[in-house]
Amino acid sequence: MRLNDVLKLVPRSAYPWLILSKLFMSGFNLFVSIMIQVGIAIAMQREGTRLWGVLIALILGSLLYGLIFYKYSMLMESIKKHISETVSLKLMRGFLNYQNSKDIKEGELVNLVNQDAETIANYLYSGVSPLFDFSLSLLLGLGYVFIASYVAGFFYLVIGITFFLLARGFYTKQAKARRKYERLDDQHKRFFTELYRNIPLLSVFHVANWALDTHKHFYDQKMPD
Repeated sequence: MRLNDVLKLVPRSAYPWLILSKLFMSGFNLFVSIMIQVGIAIAMQREGTRLWGVLIALILGSLLYGLIFYKYSMLMESIKKHISETVSLKLMRGFLNYQNSKDIKEGELVNLVNQDAETIANYLYSGVSPLFDFSLSLLLGLGYVFIASYVAGFFYLVIGITFFLLARGFYTKQAKARRKYERLDDQHKRFFTELYRNIPLLSVFHVANWALDTHKHFYDQKMPD
């Protein structure tokens, strides 16, 4: 499922609060940095009254950050549940309407409805959200550094692009490994389903060692050293 397909599952009414929350939380680090610099400058000038103002601003900002983060987390959990339910229903509806549904194995169906639906729901929380945080923090930090120094800003930009390319490479490698794991996990679950159905027959032929060896084979393929 593509990113656009996942974003379409998010209720439109949730977008304004999500975007505003992300802007505030990503900009909060910049706010803290500026307040610390202002506080240091005021302390150097020995102006204790103004220093109390900076401290109060940091405390109020932290309290507001905690409140917004709590509201944001609750909203994300609600969206995650909504996406998981929506995807599960769509997968089941597609399976029931599929003419060759008998070609789909039980292990694949279990993964499709349960694990894959949960994975898609988690993708928004653990994939899209951190990517948005990283991009926004990078842009805010880049603008702040460029204001202070063009040389430092250019260095910051090079470092940011380097880390982005490295992260993209790791993500591509992880996605490939994940697809391989899910394919093997489908086969593993299908093996357990068939094994459970034929337990009486298998006990007659005394093939417990074969079943254990086959299970270990699947496990070793899914979890290579």
